[in-house]
Amino acid sequence: MEAKTTVMVFIDPPKVRATPFTTSAVIAECAGVQHHAVQQMCARYKSDLEEFGLVAFEMRAVKEPGARGTKFEKIWHLTEGQAMLILAYLRNTPQVREFKKRLVKEFQRMKAELTKREVNRAKGLPARRTLTDAIHDCLSDTPHKFRYYKIYTDLAYKVVTGLTAAQVRKERGAGPKSNAADYLTSGELEAVERVSGQIAVLIEAGMRYAEIRDILTRARGE
Repeated sequence: MEAKTTVMVFIDPPKVRATPFTTSAVIAECAGVQHHAVQQMCARYKSDLEEFGLVAFEMRAVKEPGARGTKFEKIWHLTEGQAMLILAYLRNTPQVREFKKRLVKEFQRMKAELTKREVNRAKGLPARRTLTDAIHDCLSDTPHKFRYYKIYTDLAYKVVTGLTAAQVRKERGAGPKSNAADYLTSGELEAVERVSGQIAVLIEAGMRYAEIRDILTRARGE
């Protein structure tokens, strides 16, 4: 029976410029076939799949009840074109046909989400410059003023996500030198942009960090 709540499309890394993919395990579960059969098909038609881009996979640990040690199985990562090709090679049962439609819609939804993130990321740049200008103009006589760029950026992130930029990177699998904004959802990007603008206004009003933090925290309802 097909699992209605199965997550079908992923992005890795979970950032703006990423390629959505599904997996051989998802195809097996949702199409109602054995995973081993899908794995064999991916291996057999690997050259066909490569016509639609690089073929990736991961080795996932599988703990079988009663078995000694841990086994590993190959989970194929398939782009939209690669997944559609594998599905075309499967027997066209009613379940497979229904899954094809759902999978196409999920890829469309994920690509729309990534596009929205990209747009919001671009929209956020002027707000970032506004915050930067506010710090530069209003804190010019403050010792070590450059550390306030990080402090206020972390404040905006914490107000929106509950995490600092560094914590966002760690939690979402980004490298320590990655741009944390690339790992936010479109909604989070919009919120960070809005909060950054609010911080800039409060800085220009002459408020100190503790006052700004308290105002934004109260506004969040904490």
